[in-house]
Amino acid sequence: MTTTPNDTSLLDIGKKCSHTHCGTIDFLPFKCEHCTQPFCADHFRVDDHKCSHYDASKHNRVAPHCPLCDEPIAIPPGQDPIYRLQDHVDNKCPVMTGKKPGSTSPRCGNKRCNKVLIQPIRCDQCRMQFCPSHRWPSDHTCVNTAPSTPPSKSPGASFTTASEGVKKSAADVGAKATAASAAIKRSMANASANSNAKPASASSPKSPPIDNPFSKTNRRAKAENESRYKAMERRAQKGLLSEQEKVIFAEEQAARGKSSAKGGDGKGKDCVVM
Repeated sequence: MTTTPNDTSLLDIGKKCSHTHCGTIDFLPFKCEHCTQPFCADHFRVDDHKCSHYDASKHNRVAPHCPLCDEPIAIPPGQDPIYRLQDHVDNKCPVMTGKKPGSTSPRCGNKRCNKVLIQPIRCDQCRMQFCPSHRWPSDHTCVNTAPSTPPSKSPGASFTTASEGVKKSAADVGAKATAASAAIKRSMANASANSNAKPASASSPKSPPIDNPFSKTNRRAKAENESRYKAMERRAQKGLLSEQEKVIFAEEQAARGKSSAKGGDGKGKDCVVM
């Protein structure tokens, strides 16, 4: 039987199995990672072709677990597993040393979250890592919020700002009212002291001072006296005057009664004919 050129070219495509008792030509052979020889599907395993380059102590290694903390212990090639286990129990076992095992995985920077981050997101302002739920500065109370980009004001924040403004305005009004009451008391005390004080030169009468209607000082003094009198009149209607204030108010009423009796109805007394 003669072979054609096409038949001989097909024999060069595959490779022969390296097993001594096989010799099968396989078009998709397996290459042993230890001896680098081609094998068929029945002999590519280490046990099937009795690989001479395979070392079970280097490749078939199982990490033993600590009997106390149940943590796997890595055994480097060429070291005794018993020695590594004893070293772990003496220096690294949390049960024996009392040290908590440190976690190398990044966690969310929010203290209430502390979630393990698979894909951490870094904040551009505080440079900390957060989970997707706390990635915005407003969600993790960022300490380095830029002033150029103020966050959107929530209804709760606007209500708090408005309440603070109302409290501040109420405090200002109360302070002004207290200052006005103190000024009225001081003016009434000065008027009482002036009325009770008797001058030493009472025997020598002096000419009454000339009332200049064009003087700003006189006009201001008249306006202040009128305002003080109206305030005392309102307080008298409410029954809030003290004994000393009642005396002062009675003297003021008597003085106004005399001036109205002298000047008629009191209308036009400040008018000046130019």
